[in-house]
Amino acid sequence: MSHDEINRESIIWMYEKMLTIRRFEEQARREADAGKLRGIHSSIGQEAVPTGVCAQLRDEDFVLGTHRSHHHCIA
Repeated sequence: MSHDEINRESIIWMYEKMLTIRRFEEQARREADAGKLRGIHSSIGQEAVPTGVCAQLRDEDFVLGTHRSHHHCIA
């Protein structure tokens, strides 16, 4: 999606991705706090960047993450 292609549908899609990422991270944090998950590095507050980046990816592109890369997989 180029700058010229940003429309209402694209904005809603990106918002929904960011919300999905946030909800996943909040649930992962709850599971970690309950001792059910270990080694979680939250990416809360970083939802917009992977969403924007992944919106620009083509089929031949790929993304490499770090220890906080849940959001890239969801976006």
